[in-house]
Amino acid sequence: SITQGASASRPGMAYPARLSRALGIHFINLGVSGNGKMHAPVADMLAEIKADAYILDCAANPSPDEITERTEYLVKTIRNSHPNAPIIMIQTVVRESGNFDTKIKARVAGQVANFKKEYEKLKASGVKDLYFIDGDLLGTDHEGTTDGVHPNDLGFDRMLDVIEPDVAE
Repeated sequence: SITQGASASRPGMAYPARLSRALGIHFINLGVSGNGKMHAPVADMLAEIKADAYILDCAANPSPDEITERTEYLVKTIRNSHPNAPIIMIQTVVRESGNFDTKIKARVAGQVANFKKEYEKLKASGVKDLYFIDGDLLGTDHEGTTDGVHPNDLGFDRMLDVIEPDVAE
């Protein structure tokens, strides 16, 4: 739902659409809402799509354990079909409810840590042209989302500030 732009004021304000316009590149946005859990059939489908690069903004919904179990298959499946295409992994956004709910805070911290750990293992195993974008995607003033999770237009501005420089390289 974040990648789809669920809380943007209009579809063209979500970061994939704005990144497309800013960089003059075409995107196929396959954000699948709360069901995006890096399942193997989705990885297989992605590997069939010819693209110049793959941006994996898929760590928001799977559990930390699912991230550990599924990231390698996802990345290697894409890499096997597209040996030279950059693969860019983006950490999930922090949920504001984690300020009050320790279970949510621990889940998000686990998602971020496990996705980064899987990236590091893949890089160490020799996967080339693999990149990881992390950082404060939404800001710290609680103004970047509509509900503490889904970016509003300001949140997408902030996401672009972090994501665009790395993708533009």
